[in-house]
Amino acid sequence: RELVRPVGEPAGAALRREQGDHRVLSVTSETLVDGSVREEAGELEGLPGARLATTYVPTGDEIALTQTAESPEPGVWGVKWAIERIPLDMNVLVPNTSGIRLTANSPGANRDFDYPTGWECQLVIVQGEGFGFWVWAEDAEGRFKRLRVERDQEGWRLVFTTMPYAPFADKTACDSVRWRIGTYEGDWRVPAKRYRDWAETAFTDLHDRYRTAE
Repeated sequence: RELVRPVGEPAGAALRREQGDHRVLSVTSETLVDGSVREEAGELEGLPGARLATTYVPTGDEIALTQTAESPEPGVWGVKWAIERIPLDMNVLVPNTSGIRLTANSPGANRDFDYPTGWECQLVIVQGEGFGFWVWAEDAEGRFKRLRVERDQEGWRLVFTTMPYAPFADKTACDSVRWRIGTYEGDWRVPAKRYRDWAETAFTDLHDRYRTAE
């Protein structure tokens, strides 16, 4: 089932610097032998010589998305991608301050959620009538990241940003976390359980490694 119509090259990708965002203006695509697809930016707006690559890898019943970006100028504070034109009759569920549900009638058009401060679980769920999709970050280290939810007459837009470790003034590169995208049938509890099962294992293993190192 097609839930969204992709827009952007590739997928709303951009390199984020303290001086502003540099969106991808052109892209070349290559299918690799393992079935993954790599999209390489041919040009970034206002930043000659920069590079940004987005790779999509089929992983079970999901697609894993990763990005790598390099800039000839410092000040890099993130790398982003987006999903756009999600129908307004779908709701956006964000585990922020114990959980919120955004609908077409919710006040405010744009909202930012930062992990791990307010965005408590690195997961967002888009819920329709008995089906939907989710995006989550396969990141047990807890990198800082941001979810931006936008709404206009064309639908919802979800923007995902991975941040390098601060300070940003001298940063010239940023690799994203591994974002995973999947569809589901049922209600929000299906993707919530999917993420919870991963988190319980991943964070327990990470805790055990730290205890062993001590």
